[in-house]
Amino acid sequence: MSVDPFKQLFEQADPTRGLSAHDIDALVEDGELFQRVLVLGGAAAAITFLRSPVTNTTQMSCYSQDTLHSKVISEMPYGTHPLETCKAQLHWKSAPSSRTPAGLLCVLPNGTLGGFPPSKRYQSCSSIGLGTFNGKLAHPHVLTFERAAHSYFESHACPTVGSARHELLELIGKYGLRGWRVDVDGSISPSACATLAILPTTRSIDVIGVVEKSD
Repeated sequence: MSVDPFKQLFEQADPTRGLSAHDIDALVEDGELFQRVLVLGGAAAAITFLRSPVTNTTQMSCYSQDTLHSKVISEMPYGTHPLETCKAQLHWKSAPSSRTPAGLLCVLPNGTLGGFPPSKRYQSCSSIGLGTFNGKLAHPHVLTFERAAHSYFESHACPTVGSARHELLELIGKYGLRGWRVDVDGSISPSACATLAILPTTRSIDVIGVVEKSD
C-alpha cells in the first residue's frame, strides 16, 4: 500500500505529537501552539496544515472513540484543560504504541473544540476529517464575556428579564463585543425568571422570561 506523502507531511508537522495531556493543556492555556513554516522549492511557504482556532466557545465536545460517530458529551463549557476534562468525563483508556498518547484536540465544523481519545488508527485530526486546534481562540473576548454572563446568572437565582437585559448590555460594552445584540423573548412578567442563551454565529444573546407554574 502506497503512503500518502502529504498525509505524512501533515502528521510530521503536528506540534502535539508525543506530548502528554498535561503538556498539551499547558500549551493551550499559554497559547503557545504554533504553525510551522516550510521552505518548498526554494521559496518560503506558510502551511497551516488545516490548523485553525476555536471560533465558538459556548461548548466543548468530548468523544468516547476516535470517530465523530461515537458517544459524545457536547454540553460542557470550554475550559483551559480540555484533554484532562474529556479524559475524566469519559474515562479514556490508554492506547499502547499510540502516536497520540494524550488524545487529539480538533476543531469541529461548528467552530467548537472536540477532544478525541488516544488512537492507534489516527495520528492527526485531518485523518478524522477535521482541522487541528492551533491553541488559539478566534475571539478570546467573547469567551471572557460568556464567563462573566454565566457568573451573573449563577449569582442571581431569578433575575428579572429587564435586569438581565441591562446587565448583558453592560457586559457587551465592557468586553467590546461589536455588532452583538440582546433579544428578549418569553414572558416579561415581573415574576418571570430570565434564562440565557448565547449564539455566537448570529452575534446574539437570547434572554427568555420563564414563569414557573405552581402546583
